[in-house]
Amino acid sequence: MYRVVYEKQAVKDIKNLKSARLDKKAKELIEIIRVNPFQTPPTSEVLVGNLQGFFHGGLIFSTGWCIRYTMSR
Repeated sequence: MYRVVYEKQAVKDIKNLKSARLDKKAKELIEIIRVNPFQTPPTSEVLVGNLQGFFHGGLIFSTGWCIRYTMSR
C-alpha cells in the first residue's frame, strides 16, 4: 500500500471538487492509486514537459479536472 500526500493546491481544491460533486469519484480514484498505482483501470500515462515525472491518473472529469500523481520511494 502506498501513502498519499496532497500538495497545498490540492487541499485548496477539495472544496471545488465538492461543489462540482466530483469528490466521491476523486476519492475512489485516489483509493485505487493508494492501493496499487499500476492497476488497470485506471490507465496511467507518463507526462512529459514541465510535468515530467508525474502520471496522469487516467480520469479527466467533464469540468476539466484531472488527477496527477508522482511516486517516490
